[in-house]
Amino acid sequence: MPDVKIIKGKRVYNASENSAFQEIIRVAAYCRVTTDDEEPLDSYNSQVRHYTDLIKAKSEWDIVEVYEPIGFRR
Repeated sequence: MPDVKIIKGKRVYNASENSAFQEIIRVAAYCRVTTDDEEPLDSYNSQVRHYTDLIKAKSEWDIVEVYEPIGFRR
């Protein structure tokens, strides 16, 4: 199994309506499938929707990007 690389980022704060500051975490998702069949394309799109919705639902998270494998064909 590949190693997970943790990249420490800068702290970013956002003022909320209550004049308190909230730390914002920048989040990215990596989605992939393991075959070239048509059906996994639906799986890939489902993954993208799931993680995009999950990240956007958290007020303290800021979506950076959804990454896909190099050479992935949609």
